[in-house]
Amino acid sequence: MATHSNKDGLKPSDVESSRNLESMMTHSNRIYSLALTLLLMAPLFAACVDQAEPSQPVMKLSFATLDSSCQKTVNGSNAIPSDITRLVAVLTRPDGQKSTHRAERSAVEASGTWHIKGINQGGPLSLEVFGCDASGSIKYAGQSQGIDVISQQKSSIRAFLAPVGTLACTGDASLADGAAGKSRGLPKPTSLASSVALSSGDVLVTGGLGSWLTTEQRGTATRQTAIYEHQVGHFRAGPNLSSPRVWHHTIALTATRALVVGGVTQLNAIGDNSLNAPVMMPKTLKQSWASPSTEVLDVEVESNGLAKPPIQSKADVGAGGNLLSAALGLADGVWFVGGLTQNVQASAEATYLKGFAALAEG
Repeated sequence: MATHSNKDGLKPSDVESSRNLESMMTHSNRIYSLALTLLLMAPLFAACVDQAEPSQPVMKLSFATLDSSCQKTVNGSNAIPSDITRLVAVLTRPDGQKSTHRAERSAVEASGTWHIKGINQGGPLSLEVFGCDASGSIKYAGQSQGIDVISQQKSSIRAFLAPVGTLACTGDASLADGAAGKSRGLPKPTSLASSVALSSGDVLVTGGLGSWLTTEQRGTATRQTAIYEHQVGHFRAGPNLSSPRVWHHTIALTATRALVVGGVTQLNAIGDNSLNAPVMMPKTLKQSWASPSTEVLDVEVESNGLAKPPIQSKADVGAGGNLLSAALGLADGVWFVGGLTQNVQASAEATYLKGFAALAEG
């Protein structure tokens, strides 16, 4: 995250931003909506100053918003928040050149559609969208990536505007439970899930404990996955895992694929049951090992709308298959270190997997 002062004298504290999507893991349906990552360059701080723009190819944007009270959701309605009086779009080209575009609320269609003029063809572009209130403060923000502008054609891009500096709900007003005032979180409750941010901006949540038997002090892992769609602000169900998993790794490989490694199928509360947070371990480690140990998930859906089945990976993940091993993702590879073997022995093994493109093919 980077913030900059500007020629108009606004302070960096006027705008807050964050990319911390990890905080919405597990069974919570709340997210920090601090606007993903906003690179606030000098042109942005002139947001509420009128400037002439040439008439060029048109880009069409639709906006989704969040209700910060969490009592009801308006995501997917395309309605601009009532306190927004001006919209600002900052487009960044691959060479770093930026262009800033503005519109008064009255210039935006009732459907939440904004036709932005003055955009030269080319791409891929990155887009940052900001909503200003009457005082000129930035209240909402969002972004989109990979935009291609073609001369004499309209490009339809969906940008999700979230309130800056406050908690907000996930949800979709088009859903039946949205009409009843409920937000849309994970498809089913889960805890101790694994999650990863994909390069597309979406977040994949996999596995975790799906049920807990209090009488037996035992929890069973789930096969479910869910995808947080950052352009609309809600979760949708993803493809099921080949095996239930908890205490596993999820590593992003491409914009739509992730490597899922290791884990066990159940956990037991060990020790004094009166403890508020008992120690969690499989009662029989070998029998609880997830199989296959590694698989690749594709979050894209088939043409018929069904989820794509997981691909069993042939990759030798080494220490990644150990229970409670550490994982560190790098630009084109991942380190797995340590953990417990099936013989319940601590391991000093370290494994480096390189080549995400090849791993994504299984």
